[in-house]
Amino acid sequence: MFLGFLLAVMSQLYFYFGFIVAKLAEVLLAYEIGVIKLFANVAIPITAPFSNSFAMSFAYYGALAAFIYYFSPRGAASSI
Repeated sequence: MFLGFLLAVMSQLYFYFGFIVAKLAEVLLAYEIGVIKLFANVAIPITAPFSNSFAMSFAYYGALAAFIYYFSPRGAASSI
């Protein structure tokens, strides 16, 4: 993002400054896109304990509620 900002500023000053910054940004963006493509092609087989999405969401929100209940200070609800 910084290189995009720098590219806009430098190209306003002088075209060839912007071109140099654009080539530097191109190298970094090509690397980023290559990493994204690499991890997009990698498949990790994960078996879920629940195949039903409703049961999985119920287990997730149940664990979230238990976490909040366990770590909330005692008497915090009465101070509202």
